[in-house]
Amino acid sequence: MDAKDILKRAWTAVEESGVPEALQETAFRIAVEIERGGGAPTRSQNAVPAVNQAPRPGVVPEPHEPSSGISEADPGPLGFDEEATWSKFADEAEIDRELLEQLFYFDGRTVHLNVKAHKLSESKPAQMRAVAFALTVAYNYALDIVPLETAVVRSECERLKCLDPKNFGKYMGSVDGLTASGPASKRVLKAKSEARKAFDAWVKKMAGETATA
Repeated sequence: MDAKDILKRAWTAVEESGVPEALQETAFRIAVEIERGGGAPTRSQNAVPAVNQAPRPGVVPEPHEPSSGISEADPGPLGFDEEATWSKFADEAEIDRELLEQLFYFDGRTVHLNVKAHKLSESKPAQMRAVAFALTVAYNYALDIVPLETAVVRSECERLKCLDPKNFGKYMGSVDGLTASGPASKRVLKAKSEARKAFDAWVKKMAGETATA
């Protein structure tokens, strides 16, 4: 049998065996040896490599890095100082903490509104815009998160049962006091300079309505 036939028969055997693509090169070499009459090579000669291969030369493994990508040194939610965060929120907003606590609460580093959707406004578009405005400013002042992804706003609107999923992206493109950038599916929000005064007025208005509800 000439070399051409050996190679052809060996490759046909590899294709018919269903060997994964990553192992086809090794399987082909084995098949060639068999077709030449040398029999299958021993493990020491040319065995199919194990799935978990050793690191490539020059690559330093990181055995202590969790698969989630979060460093073990990262305290995560356990390292969240709620007291300090409230103090920062009140100082940055220049609003009494008691008023802010009527309208917001923290679940770790997630900010939630403590207001019923119907108290925010009568229509869903206005409710969603109110959530967007309040959260964008709150994340900025309390946690220094700027800009805010609209996915965060969407999640809160869903929790408050005021989400209009079909038109959500359109509404996020025009919120008083905020600038929006990026495509509708990945839009981010940032507070304008006049947002401070508007936020102060909104908090006092909403806290007053909540107190008399």
